[in-house]
Amino acid sequence: MKYTSAVILLVVIAITAIVGSTIERASTRALSTSNYNSPAYMVQDYTVVESDLAGNPAVGTLDHCKATCGNNLNCVGFTRRKRVDDIAVGECWYKSNIADAHVVNFDPDWHTYVKV
Repeated sequence: MKYTSAVILLVVIAITAIVGSTIERASTRALSTSNYNSPAYMVQDYTVVESDLAGNPAVGTLDHCKATCGNNLNCVGFTRRKRVDDIAVGECWYKSNIADAHVVNFDPDWHTYVKV
């Protein structure tokens, strides 16, 4: 009986250590995605159909798209569908150049977020 109690105690300690470590890693990941150089963005009612960065489209919430673009020195902005809620996951098309790109004025379906 003594050994059974000791084994149970060791199992509980091991599980507590694993769960604590997992929670710590998860909270560190959450901080790393929210702790970024947050530029301001100007929202435009047009879309940019050129100058896509590699890896497009990416998917995420609006905050995720802003954070990812904010952490990429080559990203000057991104386009995202208007009908996707800010907290919903949607496509983000990161752009390397907006000034010289082909712009479709007043696009009813897309917003362009430009770093300011």
